[in-house]
Amino acid sequence: MLDMNVKVITVGIVSGMRSMGGPALVSQYLTQHPSETLEESSLGWLGTPRAALITKFLAVGEIVGDKLPMTPNRIAPGPLFGRVMSSALCGAALYASAGRKPATGAMLGIAAAVLGAFGFFSLRMSLGQASKIPDPVIGAVEDILAYGVGWIVVAK
Repeated sequence: MLDMNVKVITVGIVSGMRSMGGPALVSQYLTQHPSETLEESSLGWLGTPRAALITKFLAVGEIVGDKLPMTPNRIAPGPLFGRVMSSALCGAALYASAGRKPATGAMLGIAAAVLGAFGFFSLRMSLGQASKIPDPVIGAVEDILAYGVGWIVVAK
């Protein structure tokens, strides 16, 4: 089993890349690994099958929306705020599920989301300019990376 900090950082980076990616991964994980401490907290709803279904649906919508030309950059204030809050929720829930302080998980998640948002935005822009690969193609590869690596780490 991976250290909880590694999970929270990974989910934070995923949320920085895809705001609904973290909640979809965490909610699925929490439904498969129930925790009494999470169920007793105000974050317990994230570990329900309904939340897992809704967050997956929203994540699919985000994957599609990310490829549209009118979608704002993830580092614009509004989208960045959503990514940070999404990651804070995930970090808090993961920490609560492990009987740890949710506020600490939230803060770790926030830091990782900012890192993920700016780091992968810069990488995506640089790759696009250097390779001339269309942005939606790079975005699709980014989706695979975010969800693939995210699940591998969260599920362990």
